[in-house]
Amino acid sequence: MVRTRQQTKSSDQDHPPPEKVEKTSPLTKARAKAKKPPVSKDPSPSPHSLGGGNRQDVLAIPGPKGDIACITSHPPTDPPVLIFTHGASGNLQTPSLWNFGDGFGRSKPILLFQGSMNLKSRTSMFTSIIAYLKPTSSTPVTLGGRSMGARAAVMAALEDKTIKTLILASYPLTGQKGATRDQILLELDEGVDVLFISGSKDSMCDLDELREVMKKMKARTWLREVEGADHGMAVKPNKHTAAVGKITGRVAATWMDERESLSRDEVLTWAEEVEEDVKDKKTIDEKANDKKRAAESDQETPTNNDHAGGSKKKRRRKAR
Repeated sequence: MVRTRQQTKSSDQDHPPPEKVEKTSPLTKARAKAKKPPVSKDPSPSPHSLGGGNRQDVLAIPGPKGDIACITSHPPTDPPVLIFTHGASGNLQTPSLWNFGDGFGRSKPILLFQGSMNLKSRTSMFTSIIAYLKPTSSTPVTLGGRSMGARAAVMAALEDKTIKTLILASYPLTGQKGATRDQILLELDEGVDVLFISGSKDSMCDLDELREVMKKMKARTWLREVEGADHGMAVKPNKHTAAVGKITGRVAATWMDERESLSRDEVLTWAEEVEEDVKDKKTIDEKANDKKRAAESDQETPTNNDHAGGSKKKRRRKAR
């Protein structure tokens, strides 16, 4: 659900804690991810496949410094329309990345990739993946990412003028020393369309300041302010965080097709939609449990022979 944005300013100035980085190799984590998605407290956890499908592909795409571990939501016959990556300290198992990808992948093919913590290196990974996929004018590709990954996506688009669409989640407009990271945004050409998705409590992106930057940009811009979300797209209660992440992915997929008719600045209010999802999940679970109980009941129902055998055993015990 969306509503027209009302002017608010976040008072949350705390920087989010860094996300854990696994020491396992990226490709090993990617393969593990294909079998088991991240554990979530979401009442409707992700299926064991990105985008809710029956399968997902794990790829090792040649990069500037070795293979780039990637996961796609669709088979190779459906090339990804979005190349998306995580933040500076994240990885392919970061829930915020997975949740967005899962929501987006339910309607459109998406490729997630494991990136370097170095900004220039991450940018070159976008370039390598684009070269591998070989998009055409009839099958264009969109670049995107979370936090530092969003910055890398912008830099890659500045290098590759064929990129005309960007999806930037939790763009870190405010640097660690308070500097405004707007220069690369202002350098984007007017033929580029940009969707910003940021939480109303994102301590690394003051939304009023972002709106001022958007006014200065040559590129066309849209903003979706996620009500109550922080830089990691976490909300309270935490059990709804995964569902909200998936909603942002679905919103981004819809924007790709319908942006010409959509408002440029909206607030995403998710509470009602999450509650409906929870109700639907409970209904599905109840039906599954009823079916399971019925099957167990059928297995436990004794046959006439079972009754007869039981009676004989009882008579033998009495005889003794």
